[in-house]
Amino acid sequence: MLELLIENGASIMLENRNSAGQTLLMRIVLDDNIENRERIVMVRYLLDSGADPMVSNAQGSLIKQVQQKQRDEIVNLLLKAGGE
Repeated sequence: MLELLIENGASIMLENRNSAGQTLLMRIVLDDNIENRERIVMVRYLLDSGADPMVSNAQGSLIKQVQQKQRDEIVNLLLKAGGE
């Protein structure tokens, strides 16, 4: 579904933010209601589609927020994509 949206022009949404200052990548990475395996697939796809791994909001950098949730595999994906 995510792939279909991006292929049909939703790529503009990659850097749009919600009222909490979160991008689509941030929402997927930080959402506790998404199964980890699905999250990893979506994060890889978003990063491959140009999502910014160095994104941050008022709560800090995405990587630091993910580290607090102890999602090491996601941290590694963000670092490999250029996140700090």
